[in-house]
Amino acid sequence: MTYLVTNCFDWVGFHIVNRLLHDGNEVIGIDKMDTEKKENLALFIGRNSAFRHEEEIGNNVNDEMTAIYHISDQIERSKELASISARNNINIKFSKKSKPFHNDWTTIVCPILCGEWMERDDEGFYWGDEYIRFDSRRFDDEVIYIDDFISWLFQLENSNIKAREIRLHSNQMTGNGTDRASDLYLCQRKSPDRCKRLLHEHYRNFRNLYNVTNM
Repeated sequence: MTYLVTNCFDWVGFHIVNRLLHDGNEVIGIDKMDTEKKENLALFIGRNSAFRHEEEIGNNVNDEMTAIYHISDQIERSKELASISARNNINIKFSKKSKPFHNDWTTIVCPILCGEWMERDDEGFYWGDEYIRFDSRRFDDEVIYIDDFISWLFQLENSNIKAREIRLHSNQMTGNGTDRASDLYLCQRKSPDRCKRLLHEHYRNFRNLYNVTNM
């Protein structure tokens, strides 16, 4: 099976590509190598013969895809992506204010995600313009670990669920009385404390790679 992943060296895209390759799939990754951090992440997967990197979507991406994962709040590459045949089209976005993608795509509005390679320091991490402390109640209640998110994402792809938009939340956020038909709640397999231990261990081991410039 062949997948196309845009922004494949964004930390979320990197995790999706890595899991797809681990599961024995072929992946075409679209991204520009415009930061040192992207270059470092590319070293972890670039030598895998099942992975192909392209900076742009062009005529060289013409096979039918099992699925396209477009990781962006923007609608860039809209026309190019619409021209590619795929069984499943999924737009992963991080801002609740960004516009929906194509009508025949499923747009997933992410909760706050945490994972290895995210933008972080010793005390917390950045989610868009927000800074989330590891010792905060918000981390315990709202944040979802990247591995749990990807497991759910792949289950969605293999299911018969067809929706234009899904707003995903941590199951700790249920019961606020404002649910919409598009709201789904994910039960995490790892506790917040377990997530923090994994994140901190990885940060200690690869701290120098976290701290490279992104510009």
